[in-house]
Amino acid sequence: MTILVIDDHALFRQSLVHMLQERLPEAHYLQCGSQNEALALLHQAPELLLLDLNLGTGSGLSALEEIRKTLPSIRTLVVSIHRDGYHVAQALKARVQGFVTKDETVETLLEAVHAVLKGRTWFSQALADEASRFITLPGVNTDHRALDDFSDYRNLTLREQEIFLRLAEGKSVVEIAREFNRSSKTVENHRSAVYHKLGLSDRYELFAFAKKLGLIP
Repeated sequence: MTILVIDDHALFRQSLVHMLQERLPEAHYLQCGSQNEALALLHQAPELLLLDLNLGTGSGLSALEEIRKTLPSIRTLVVSIHRDGYHVAQALKARVQGFVTKDETVETLLEAVHAVLKGRTWFSQALADEASRFITLPGVNTDHRALDDFSDYRNLTLREQEIFLRLAEGKSVVEIAREFNRSSKTVENHRSAVYHKLGLSDRYELFAFAKKLGLIP
């Protein structure tokens, strides 16, 4: 059995592989941080793909589409920082077999890996409930306003999304600037761009917007 791990954060990726090697020593592990690197490894025919949704240079689901051109039957478990309905729904539409957030326990991740390897699917009920807001399920109405709002959010640049999330978490401009090693003025410029693109006037509206999308509790 060969498992391919794709995540552009090397420290997390290497830690994940190390943990899996301890728990599933019988498997052979491949790892990389980008779509192009992954495509170069497909000749080793991995059976399971552990995939991050954000690869820095592109989308994890776009990479999956390319990978399936060579390995159409590869089983895929998303391992992502995202837990909101939009991202889970997009993964479901891409026909992945499972979705685990990066704040889950090791035991939960292993449960999901075993389930997907055995041909089953693995999504927590909470993630499935979130996804139902963005996709049509029997007896469930799709929330098109939420989908429109998330489309606006996805139109932000990656850095603007990061600033948006930090602001939604209640961090100050100074704290965000320190985290990203940027000047406060630069962060303020990103904040202004976020407010303009999302039609927000203050942080209270930003909190409400983030909560509506499920990005904060």
